[in-house]
Amino acid sequence: MKLECYKNYLTEIKTLYEQAFPKNERCDFEYLLNGRYSNCEMFAITKNNQFLGFIFVAIYKNLAYVNYFAIKENMRNHGFGSEALKLLKRKFSEFIIMLSIEKPVSDIQRRRLSFYQKNNFFDTEFELNSNCVDFCVLCYGRFDLNLLVEFFKLYFPTAQYKL
Repeated sequence: MKLECYKNYLTEIKTLYEQAFPKNERCDFEYLLNGRYSNCEMFAITKNNQFLGFIFVAIYKNLAYVNYFAIKENMRNHGFGSEALKLLKRKFSEFIIMLSIEKPVSDIQRRRLSFYQKNNFFDTEFELNSNCVDFCVLCYGRFDLNLLVEFFKLYFPTAQYKL
């Protein structure tokens, strides 16, 4: 399995992006690629040249913020997500890696939290509300509250936070 340049898989990524994330959690795909972040990387997740999913990472100082991560629905529960996170941790080994997930109230949201916890992410107890959705922030590595707040002020200025 590998993380590779997204450009050869742009159609598949856009389709999965629109399927996997609710409309109120997405921005315009072109804006995501070309304008939302000053420094970002997107990777196609592949195995044997088969598209499995994608990861979109915004980079700010020594923070790698996983803004979008999705595995195709028919490929879930086969270990591909965990393997993709291992590759991501290796690629960004010098970074603090953070991400946000919907606050876990439903069964699927609790399973998502459990998935990240099995992959050594921990709940920072930092919560935010963006577009009327409550999120909790998870971290892999050393949690840096000041860095996270700087990142959110820059890229999510209308979001409300609490710790």
